[in-house]
Amino acid sequence: MLKPFKTERLEIRQLEAKDAPELTGISDVPAVSQWMAFMEVGFPLAKAQTLIASQSDTREYFFAVRLPDRTLIGAMGVIDHPDRTVEVGAFGDTGADCRSSSAGSPACFCRMST
Repeated sequence: MLKPFKTERLEIRQLEAKDAPELTGISDVPAVSQWMAFMEVGFPLAKAQTLIASQSDTREYFFAVRLPDRTLIGAMGVIDHPDRTVEVGAFGDTGADCRSSSAGSPACFCRMST
């Protein structure tokens, strides 16, 4: 999958178990979870832990997006579907200095054929 990398402004690497509390912190708010089908009515710690632990089994991979000071500001997901399409999405902290791709949404998605 995607190898970890850093730029001057961001660090991106696959989510690990230790990231679950921070992921819940930026995701378990209506401004984020309302846009995410898998979050349904929220994203408590147990859901974050399950999502991270099951990445290899589900072929749904999630990555931490961090600032240079290690603050988690978002996550991105890459889902490898059996029909040979790949879905890519991102969501983030609505308080962070970010731009969203749709009217007020802190989440964006696209699906591509391989």
